[in-house]
Amino acid sequence: MSLFYSKNENRLRALWRIVLYGFVFMLGSAFISVIAAAAGFLFATASGSLTQGMLASAENAVEVAINLTMASPLVFFINSAGSLIFIWFLTAIFAKWIDRRKMADFGLALSGRWWKDFVFGLLLGGLLMTGIFISEWQLGWLEINSFWQSPANTRFIFAFILMFLSFIAVGIYEELMVRGYQLRNIAEGLNLPNSSSKTALMLSYILTSAWFSFLHLFNPNSSLASVLNLIVSGFLLGLGMVLTGRLALPIGLHISWNFFQGTIFGFPVSGLNTGTSVIAVTDTGPALWTGGQFGPEAGLIGLVAMVVGIVIIILYTRYTQGSLSPELSLAIYHPPRKAESILSEQSSQISYL
Repeated sequence: MSLFYSKNENRLRALWRIVLYGFVFMLGSAFISVIAAAAGFLFATASGSLTQGMLASAENAVEVAINLTMASPLVFFINSAGSLIFIWFLTAIFAKWIDRRKMADFGLALSGRWWKDFVFGLLLGGLLMTGIFISEWQLGWLEINSFWQSPANTRFIFAFILMFLSFIAVGIYEELMVRGYQLRNIAEGLNLPNSSSKTALMLSYILTSAWFSFLHLFNPNSSLASVLNLIVSGFLLGLGMVLTGRLALPIGLHISWNFFQGTIFGFPVSGLNTGTSVIAVTDTGPALWTGGQFGPEAGLIGLVAMVVGIVIIILYTRYTQGSLSPELSLAIYHPPRKAESILSEQSSQISYL
């Protein structure tokens, strides 16, 4: 038995597929971040909005890059769109040449049911974040400073559209990478002869939720609370994939959660201040509950919303599918059928008839 290659599946084993994918992802993401930060520096310099705070207050190169990227909605869009294009093509290449499967196998088999799940995810994310905003407002933990906020020298409508498109891109590429590619490959890799497909899928669900949290570890103002809450956020986002095998609900939920959080209600999004929002607010409540400068995702109120979201997804799946059985096919590899074998089967059937 080869340590690196499975002759039965005619492809690299799961561990090496995941490691190789992660390595290329890290290289590509670093390159895109450098390009975005350079563009941010040029835009900030040209517009006269470059401040000492963007550079001097940053503790490390990652924070400098984030500050420069977030200083302009256009630069943030360039970074998000660039990441989407890169991760989409990376996943497509791996699907064909490394994983030996179709892109649709990563939860992208479009159908009427897929689009219904997507719309439900959009509605759920907006509902949960609206609940967070209303709760904090009613408790006196928010001060509304102004409306239609955007960075200096940028019209609000232009910044608003760019942020909307950016969060669409973020929702797609993060879900495709974590819940699409990695969750499926980890589940297949853990589906060993002495274990069950269900156990493998649940372990993959847990591991990818932790990995999702780690991806945000170096965001500004991260803390132990944000790390733990983002693991729960990973459970919330991944649940739709685990129960349906479709990436629709996670993508829709991810898009609207971020968009309403940052661009509608003016909260930090995983520690990132977008500078563009319909409502500009100041957090005055206890950081334990509100999440402080990291935003609701690091607070108890955000944790409550995530748990409520998990319950709603369970009820929705139970109602629409009639059961809560995990999609065990995510842990089982089905090699693509060759066109020749399909034609041969069809010919045999015709001859028989």
